[in-house]
Amino acid sequence: MQDTGVDLKIRADGCIQVGSLDAQKQAGKGILGSGLLLCERAAAVRWELSDREKAIIQQLG
Repeated sequence: MQDTGVDLKIRADGCIQVGSLDAQKQAGKGILGSGLLLCERAAAVRWELSDREKAIIQQLG
């Protein structure tokens, strides 16, 4: 995020590493590698996808 000028710092006590979400486990799915569950404050930072990124997603599987 350095290129965008956004300073995002998440403290170690504000997140936890997970391999999958409970709903994913029930469906036999997971996160590629792993992911982070974030505290509400960190999760409040959201990025809007550009039209280009949305077009890329539409082309995926």
